[in-house]
Amino acid sequence: MNRARLASLFAAFLVFAGCGGASGVDEGSVDPADDTTGDATDDTTGGTDETPPDDTPPDDDTPPDDDTPPDDDPPPDDDTPPDDDPRIGPWWQHAVFYEVFIRSFQDSADGAKANDGIGDIRGLIDRLDYLNDGDPATTDDLGVTALWLMPIHPATSPAGYAITDHYAINPDYGTLDDFRELQAEAKKRGIRIITDLVLNHIDKTHPWFTSNQEPNAPGYGDFVWADRAPTEYGDSWRQLWHLAPNGQHYYGRFGDLPDLNFASAAVTEELYAITRFWIEEMGVDGFRLDAIKHLYEDAPVDQNLPETNDWLRDFRAFARGLDENLYMVGEVWDSIDVVQRYGKDQMDMNFQFDLAIDILRSVRAGNREAVANGFRLSTEAFGQNQFATFLTNHDQARAMSELDGDLARMKLAASILLAGPGVPFLYYGEEIGMLSFSGNRAQRRSPMHWTGEPGAGFSTVTPYRTVNSDYATANVATQLDDPESLLVHYRELIRARRANPALAAGSYTEVLVDDSVAGGRCDTREFSIPAEDLPGAPTSVWVSGDFADPAWPANPAGGAVELVRSGNAFVGSVKLRPGRFEYKLIVNGDQWVTDPTNPSTTGSPPFDNNVLDLCRATDAVFAFSRRAEGQTVLAVINLGDRAITDYRVFADDARLPASLTARNILGASDVVAPVPTAEGDLAGYRPLPTLPPRSTTLIALEPPGP
Repeated sequence: MNRARLASLFAAFLVFAGCGGASGVDEGSVDPADDTTGDATDDTTGGTDETPPDDTPPDDDTPPDDDTPPDDDPPPDDDTPPDDDPRIGPWWQHAVFYEVFIRSFQDSADGAKANDGIGDIRGLIDRLDYLNDGDPATTDDLGVTALWLMPIHPATSPAGYAITDHYAINPDYGTLDDFRELQAEAKKRGIRIITDLVLNHIDKTHPWFTSNQEPNAPGYGDFVWADRAPTEYGDSWRQLWHLAPNGQHYYGRFGDLPDLNFASAAVTEELYAITRFWIEEMGVDGFRLDAIKHLYEDAPVDQNLPETNDWLRDFRAFARGLDENLYMVGEVWDSIDVVQRYGKDQMDMNFQFDLAIDILRSVRAGNREAVANGFRLSTEAFGQNQFATFLTNHDQARAMSELDGDLARMKLAASILLAGPGVPFLYYGEEIGMLSFSGNRAQRRSPMHWTGEPGAGFSTVTPYRTVNSDYATANVATQLDDPESLLVHYRELIRARRANPALAAGSYTEVLVDDSVAGGRCDTREFSIPAEDLPGAPTSVWVSGDFADPAWPANPAGGAVELVRSGNAFVGSVKLRPGRFEYKLIVNGDQWVTDPTNPSTTGSPPFDNNVLDLCRATDAVFAFSRRAEGQTVLAVINLGDRAITDYRVFADDARLPASLTARNILGASDVVAPVPTAEGDLAGYRPLPTLPPRSTTLIALEPPGP
């Protein structure tokens, strides 16, 4: 709320608390060990079609915080990095973002918050040179150019999404002055900062809520109330109604966090005041807007109402009026057709959750289909590079865990993220391969690993949360100078992206990679199925499907191939047709079952098809081009675990000049230049004699120099 109103509510809160008005259900803080309420916010609602009132705060509108910035102490802006590159658009279009959970990043070594086992703002300042030291000549910093800070306000949950004061810094993290120093030091290094903006809800201990629970209270209408708990649940089967101390029930989509009522003009006024404070007084460069699909609700519908989109349009106009270079990225955790509703009239871009899944799926399977389709759909839906990409974030299992701790696969995922289209976001620790060892969301946010020493270099005392057990190897110190490490791979990819306009924000085109043999080349599927994994007491097992060789002899199962018993397993090989291959197993002549050795199989036997998508070796090769003025970069990524020699690259509408040089950016150095067709296309280009297994090759195709 605006600051004068907030001050009055603090006074009301003291009266409310003193008279025992908080009796009823326990309204205490979220249990820090659980951390599953406020920070479980993967998506929220918001929006109102009401015209916001005059948002200019009164002259005496000072936040109720000892760290209120004096009027003569504006945020530093003399060192603001250049805004726009005319070749590739506004600053965020060529940025590489890094998501930081301050609580888990670095405990400071000196100052008021030093050595308490909790990460803080001064600890982040101490580590800025690791992220970007501001010197283009050095090569040992990561090279990111923007930070996304998870919530930095006082809150009852460790992750910070259960906010109790929007105008202050979480006392565990420091003060507003510390934040100003962070801004100044970041800008010296060319780093911009965006913060989480949580619009949908507040914590139940926030004075805004506790002081407005009586029908005659000025802010009673800022929340949604019911005399009796309605029986409906939300679209995702969450309980929506919660008992308040006043005996009524309030609406809360995320656990017991009260949703704001966006039909109230006062809610819009207050959210505008909060936004103005962080833009004008604290100098943030943008916001990640949390859970925006939930702003408006009409229970039981708790997401994606059109009123939400109307409110966001007005909000964008307001915020952009304060800073025309402000960046806003939305969290809409939904399918791509739903995300499209939150277009550029509302958000500069949105995170693509489906695409993140597609990237990891292709890397796991060693097959390009999912990621190629994901980039195709995202580009068609939002335009070239107008979407935010990532692998996983604070609400998900870490990417390295999703890839079973496989370093080679993790490097492939990083290559796709940082060479591919869109604006990339890294999650802290991703670049060193940190794992998440528990399904508990909190463990996905454990302290950063800086060294292999006890405490992982995060703090000199016992960290507030247990350090993951992989810290001895997955740490910055161990990987910093190791040319084969994941950290160095990330560093090289980020430098390549920043040094090459085509990678930074060039147009994206999928490139066809095919076998050079006409008609394609088939693989052989080797079967080895333990008898104990099959139902009953199997005596015969057949594979039935679409085989490459129609001349194979008929058999009792009707065109199937028999697997032979060998010890405790049924084994055999089947030559497959190019393309998609569907098959079934026949056990004892009459029972159809899924293949227990095929991890892509889903469902329960019997009668389920199994699908093999890897027939041609080149299905493992994901290739694409990025093109900006004067430069084309070709990416050739072998997702498979075998070297490939029998391949060719084809690219229509490549618009390449007749004479080209091929400059290696990343990967094998023995690349050869193509000879484009008369139309400037690639037809049968083979940049390397062999594509090594699980490898990334980035090639700049450029006209010869003078």
